[in-house]
Amino acid sequence: MKKSDAQLEQDYLRLHPASIVFFMIRGVKELYALLPLLTILYVNVSKAIGKITTLFLVIAIAVVYLILSASLSWYFYQYRVESGALLVKQGVWKKTKTWISKERIQSINTSEHVIDRIFGLVQLQVETAGGSKPEAILSSISLAEAARISAVLEYDAGNLVDAESSRTEAQAVATMDEPKMTLSSKRLFLHSSLSSKFGVALVLISGLWQVWDDWFKSSDIFSIFAAWLGESWKIMIVIFILLFAWVAAIFLSYLTDYNFSLRLHDHKLIIERGLLEKKQVTLTSRRIQAIHMIKYPLKRLFGWVSVRAILAGITENKDKTTVLFPMVNKNKVEDMLHQFVQAYEIPQEWNKLTTKARRYHIFMPFLFSSIVVIPAIAFIPSPYGWFALLLPVLVSLYGLLAYKQTAWAVGQDHIAIQYGAFSHHHVIVPRRRIQWQRMTQTPFQARRGIASLSIALTSGKGPSIYAIRYAPEAEVRRIQDWLSREKRREELKHE
Repeated sequence: MKKSDAQLEQDYLRLHPASIVFFMIRGVKELYALLPLLTILYVNVSKAIGKITTLFLVIAIAVVYLILSASLSWYFYQYRVESGALLVKQGVWKKTKTWISKERIQSINTSEHVIDRIFGLVQLQVETAGGSKPEAILSSISLAEAARISAVLEYDAGNLVDAESSRTEAQAVATMDEPKMTLSSKRLFLHSSLSSKFGVALVLISGLWQVWDDWFKSSDIFSIFAAWLGESWKIMIVIFILLFAWVAAIFLSYLTDYNFSLRLHDHKLIIERGLLEKKQVTLTSRRIQAIHMIKYPLKRLFGWVSVRAILAGITENKDKTTVLFPMVNKNKVEDMLHQFVQAYEIPQEWNKLTTKARRYHIFMPFLFSSIVVIPAIAFIPSPYGWFALLLPVLVSLYGLLAYKQTAWAVGQDHIAIQYGAFSHHHVIVPRRRIQWQRMTQTPFQARRGIASLSIALTSGKGPSIYAIRYAPEAEVRRIQDWLSREKRREELKHE
């Protein structure tokens, strides 16, 4: 018997009131639209009641707007789960309804913010194939409700279980037998100390310095530093800024990668991490398009490798990848892949570039950068212009490293590409994941028997493209033929 519209409306559920905080945070972005109005209000009213009073008035109006807007957004945000589908309706003025069937769902991930953890709640994100962002975000729902939604949608999200139900002994034994890796406190500190977030922290500090630059110039802060530290006060400030950026980078890495763990559950990879915001990401084998291993310069000195997965659909960063494990000993990477992603193997033998490729990796970049040096020396005031002479040297060094690092290997069902200069990259791509391939070659390269091959695979908002640059033409055509055989085999299956 079909339900009436009134009964269907009663079946809709609301989020926990704690989600109002998240709607407020989201509403801060909407305040940008009100900035012109608030500015006009401040300029005109401040003449009558004073600048300080007007400032507090504008802040009060903004806060009241955020609270009312967030409360209304929470009230009109409702969802319902039935018959293998999730229905979400939302909007105060503009009403939208989203219907997501279980067949379209690619992954269901959870996270716990600080406010959620106070009330024992989680945030549930439902992602679909081809989407550029989560189709539905259910902020602040109970763990039991998250488990119920996953069960109705027939999606196993790893450890989303009913909080009130007890697990059986068999389940506990099965969990103990599951492959699992955790990042120890010692390795977390080492990972944070060598993290690339140092550059991010340095940029943020530089930005804050620019914001407060006028205040620094108008104050006596520099005179105080000069009197306290002596003639070397500028060098000491630079050292202090670098040290502060390093500590900030460690802190940021601790926040994001604290208690990092990777485990295999029911043929799915479960990744958990985070201190203030605990995240859980569930990956199925069909989402993984390739495995990307990175040896960063500093970590490479200690023999550590970062292992990432290139994913189809929504990814956590612009690189269209997610971290499987941030630090793995280079001698244990192969065992890790065999344990968690058995379909991917590291080749034992690699094909390298011939000496013909040196011209394009080293000589040509050196020539073009040398041409740039001439006007730089002429127009940049001396002696700074002479630093431009370093450009050809650095470009040649980069080209030499890229030439030595470039390699490839073709297996039965995979192609592996090695590239990079200061950082070393290894990508293992299954043949069936490659969307398209393209050979590029100039007339001069054709005379020397050199060509470049590009392959693309689905990931994130667009394709991830990897290239073997300036390889022997015969080798490139052999790889193309290897890829074409798979395409012809797939076409025969569909006939």
